[in-house]
Amino acid sequence: MTGTYNWKMRVVGAAGLALLLAGCGSGATPNKSSTSLKPVYGGTFSVGIPVDAGTLDPRLAQDTSATAVDSLIFNGLVAINNKLQAVPGLATSWKQVNPTTWDFTLREGVEFSNGQPFTSADVVYTYDTILNPKFNAPHAQLYAPIKSVVAEGKYSVQFNLSEPYAPLLSYLNMGIVPHIAAASPNFATNPVGTGPYVLKSWQRNSQITLARNPHFYGQKPYLSQIDFAVLPDNTAQVNALKAGTLNMITSPLPAQDVVTLEHDPSVVVQKETGLGIIYLNLNLQDPILKDLKVREALNLLTNRKGITQSIYKGIDTPASTTMIPGTWSYDPSIQAPSFNVQAAKKLLAQDGWKKNSQGVLEKNGRTLTLTLSTYNDPNRVEILTYLQNVLGQVGIQAQVKQEDWATFIAGVMAHKFQVSLIGWLGLVDPDKAMYEQFTTNGGYNWEGYSNQTVDQLLQNGRTATTIAQRKSDYAQASKIVLHDLPYIVIADQGWVVITGKNVSGLKINRTGSFRDLESVWLSK
Repeated sequence: MTGTYNWKMRVVGAAGLALLLAGCGSGATPNKSSTSLKPVYGGTFSVGIPVDAGTLDPRLAQDTSATAVDSLIFNGLVAINNKLQAVPGLATSWKQVNPTTWDFTLREGVEFSNGQPFTSADVVYTYDTILNPKFNAPHAQLYAPIKSVVAEGKYSVQFNLSEPYAPLLSYLNMGIVPHIAAASPNFATNPVGTGPYVLKSWQRNSQITLARNPHFYGQKPYLSQIDFAVLPDNTAQVNALKAGTLNMITSPLPAQDVVTLEHDPSVVVQKETGLGIIYLNLNLQDPILKDLKVREALNLLTNRKGITQSIYKGIDTPASTTMIPGTWSYDPSIQAPSFNVQAAKKLLAQDGWKKNSQGVLEKNGRTLTLTLSTYNDPNRVEILTYLQNVLGQVGIQAQVKQEDWATFIAGVMAHKFQVSLIGWLGLVDPDKAMYEQFTTNGGYNWEGYSNQTVDQLLQNGRTATTIAQRKSDYAQASKIVLHDLPYIVIADQGWVVITGKNVSGLKINRTGSFRDLESVWLSK
């Protein structure tokens, strides 16, 4: 997410959670200002991030800041490229022996940043801890079908599954931790990985500083140091980039600033179709929102086209489901109803809601009053303010509540909300966009949604052996979710990366990974 979990989070958005975003362009190309320049070693590269990382233990990370930093400190067995394909990481090759058995050959000669050799014991330890309920890994459900991970030799491991698991490879980019050092209670703030960079310092809510990893097995990174500067104000990030204080900023950014910067010769703007959504999470346990007719009215009152055009300037695009355009699971035939104030009024009237003397809808002594909550992101607040005005036109009294990210997401996770605006990022597989969110006991089912048919379809989607069957399962589940409305999906997010002119060699990745910074240099 962004402030979503990776999602999203930037969530969600401690999501964001979240982690990135659709409809922005046909594909990214390397920074054209760098194509004729010879790579240069050295220099400090500064990146703006909207929230501080919650932890730097990849097994526990939920927010996009943590994911960004961890992508430079750790390696997974695989990496996910811009085509959403698994490519070699700490595993050089793999094969599926049978529907429930996978063998992986590991890279030899790799060391962690503390000099400890990387072996199969580290892979086993990483996944054993994730699967241990006492460890409380937030994404444990993504790995639940893994029955065991067994070391077959010093440089080979076998994954044994309880059932066929289609998205397995998509989730094996989880950073591998060292089985000795990771047992330390301080590992979350003193991480040890095999990636190109190591943690140098961490000033909470201010800056995370990385330095080159002298033990890195790959090509020596060009940049000596990478600073992640925590700047919650997106406009402040833009100003810092223009002033040269920052070298790079990324989504989420004020859309008007992106449009302006596209015409600024001092910066380079790259846009890519991302892997994230923005949505309204509806608490189905709430006395008002448990009424499907009310949720249907809110869906009719959500002007997706207006929001994406006026607030996001077309960088984000209207969406109806959690399936991402440009991926194999996307079905353009599944569409939410169009924005229609009159239809919403009629629906609420049929449901028994009538205006009282104050002009607020009322039914059985209860007024139709809603709290719309989000975190301190100007664009998100603007969406809710826009929605608040529309709701007021039909007699729904709404207030907008904004909080810092940590407070906001804690309330959502505790089910203490009515309508919350968040996002999911890093949706590399439809399973990641739906299973934990919509199954009855899903770890991210904050809305309290339960539908046995959806449970079965999402389970089928995990175990199906063909893309065609998986697509059918997710399409059916998406149609039911769109009918039941635990979410009102507003937009597919666009992934935007803006750099100074002296930044060379950058290829952006639609997954939102920052790993490509290992190939970036600063021209003189």
